[in-house]
Amino acid sequence: MASSNNASRRPGNERAATSGDKPLRVFVVEDAVTFRERLADYLEEPGRIEMVGFADTEDEAVQYLRGEQPDVVIVDLHLKSGNGIGVIAAVRAIQPEPPPTIVVLTNYAFPEFELACRTRGANYFFDKSTQFGAVKTLLETLRDAA
Repeated sequence: MASSNNASRRPGNERAATSGDKPLRVFVVEDAVTFRERLADYLEEPGRIEMVGFADTEDEAVQYLRGEQPDVVIVDLHLKSGNGIGVIAAVRAIQPEPPPTIVVLTNYAFPEFELACRTRGANYFFDKSTQFGAVKTLLETLRDAA
């Protein structure tokens, strides 16, 4: 899926959830196309977990999130333009109801970055290289709790 100047929606999100339950809607803020596609393929479960779109810059993410309300926002810290910390702060400033769960997934998993993210409102913080699978487990838990 190619990125555009605006946040993009992932095609095929229109399918209905099975058994009458709403799927967990996930928006991804990640500038590495290959990683983003791999992440989406790994996390998506038809009718349970849907990737509703992506952005590869802070501005694209904030623009999308002002108009849409995903259940979960997965954020990388390093972006083409801007950064994930700015995305987190903007999401919390927008104050959508209900507020999305913010998950940071980054190669910059240093304590000072985790503190900065959590201070601005991130709920979870994962290292891409060692905790990739934990994100799927978290999404399944969030989905089952809904």
